[in-house]
Amino acid sequence: IPNGIDTRVFRPSGAARNDVQDLLLCVGQLQRFKGIDHLFEAMPLIRASHPSVKLMLVYQTDGELPRYRDMARRLGLGDVVVFAGPRTADQLAHLYSQASVVVSPSLGECLSTVVLEAMCCGCAVVATDVGGIREQLPPGKGLIVPPGDAAKLAVAVCRFLSDPALRERSGNAAKEHALSTYTVSSMIDQHIELYERLTADGRIH
Repeated sequence: IPNGIDTRVFRPSGAARNDVQDLLLCVGQLQRFKGIDHLFEAMPLIRASHPSVKLMLVYQTDGELPRYRDMARRLGLGDVVVFAGPRTADQLAHLYSQASVVVSPSLGECLSTVVLEAMCCGCAVVATDVGGIREQLPPGKGLIVPPGDAAKLAVAVCRFLSDPALRERSGNAAKEHALSTYTVSSMIDQHIELYERLTADGRIH
């Protein structure tokens, strides 16, 4: 039974997403298993087609922050990457609603909360093929790439950036899927159904 997302908070803000052009949003800890190195390596390739692109990183822990700041400088991304630090749930929901693409380059996940939050906000999502991502993003509801492949990550991001209509279709489909599958009420209902079934079978006394 997947965790539910609080759709009272994570929902489209109603603001025009095109107010912020070519904004990539990556939410997660500044840890190497989150694949941020590969996202940074993809950024020069993305910039070649979309020079105005910006990448915002939102994170809670910053133990690797000096390393990533140095990496951004070495790759010529000093004016491209925004190290935003922590945000509240409400602030994060607004960022999801404003971003052109939410990118999850992780090398390992179970069921990604970030991906679900972005889906609930109607955002176009590019994520790596790890853990439960294929369950979360069925065909037409996002783009999935191999983990650790900066070139394919760049291609997927550019596909969304180059096609606003595709972004909108994918974001809307992702939102509908998330709201029908990953809400808190759905999670509760599934647990109740499970307990009732186990009780009826005599497995719980």
